Amino acid sequence: MPAAGTVKHRPIRPVAPAKRRVRRNRARGSLLQRIGIALGVRRTITVDGVRYRERSSDSLRRALSPSGRGFKEYDVTFPAGKPMTIAATRRRIFDDLAPIPRARMYAHATDLITPGDRVLDAACNTGAGANLLAQLVGPSGAVVATDQDNQAIRFARRRYARPNVAYEIGPPTPVAGETDAAFDITVAIDAVTPENAAALLPELARVTRPGGAILLSAPIQSAEAVERAIAPAISPRPHDVRTARVDDRVMCTIRLHAPKGSAAGDTRF
Repeated sequence: MPAAGTVKHRPIRPVAPAKRRVRRNRARGSLLQRIGIALGVRRTITVDGVRYRERSSDSLRRALSPSGRGFKEYDVTFPAGKPMTIAATRRRIFDDLAPIPRARMYAHATDLITPGDRVLDAACNTGAGANLLAQLVGPSGAVVATDQDNQAIRFARRRYARPNVAYEIGPPTPVAGETDAAFDITVAIDAVTPENAAALLPELARVTRPGGAILLSAPIQSAEAVERAIAPAISPRPHDVRTARVDDRVMCTIRLHAPKGSAAGDTRF
């Protein structure tokens, strides 16, 4: 028992060794990155056998920041196929390099897709999401992935080549040549905007079969306007809409109901 007048201090908890190592590693990594930029060092990043060599020493985050150049180039070598030079931009996202992979938004399709489905990926960007969709539909299913960015599609064909995926160069609405109800599921990540919703949403609904679903996303700042456009664009087809937030996006799942008494489609939703 301490003597009268003695102040009893709580013992200072030592920082766990693991936490100290994490802090040191972060500080060391940040310092090395700054030194590398100052010296003009160009890094090489390898993911699944695909090698990305920087063509400049600035970080991707800095290059794509509001004060940055808006792009960062890499020389890419694939395990098979010709090498190519790519330019990552704020819109052209390469999941192997991005801090927040675009394919994360495609995870919401997991509960919608079953093996054997035929899926449209409108505005597929560089193909990481279509690659996930192809795994979900399996060898008996098929994915048609489109994007109007020539470089993004050329990269997707080399990085994410699969026998059940077709990567096509074209706008989000190459569906004009598709028959009605051609797809079980339609995915449109960041493809629908307040400006194109009135024209694009009816086409996406037309090529999606009764009982199927449309999965789309929009930036938070425009999500409310996109949500308001859904009902007038898709009506009179019976449907319901569910929303969820993912990072700085709002995901909308539009379930298209088969007409009552119709044998078309299934009722898995």
